[in-house]
Amino acid sequence: MLWHRAQRVVEAMIRFIQRHREFAEAMILGAIIAYLLATFLARWIPALCALVTAAAIGVLKELREDIASLFQPITQEA
Repeated sequence: MLWHRAQRVVEAMIRFIQRHREFAEAMILGAIIAYLLATFLARWIPALCALVTAAAIGVLKELREDIASLFQPITQEA
């Protein structure tokens, strides 16, 4: 039963990564940077900042088209 649930969680994570590829790429890059900061600096605050920054970048990349459409000038046809 536990194995079945773990398998479903992994499948859900893979589907999420496939749907939100840019967000996942930013989070993976942030996790790598956070790991390196935590390993070499032995401090967790820079690592957490790297993860939060990566999450923000990923969300902005995912929502880029929506944000761009909000700030497009409205044209009036005569």
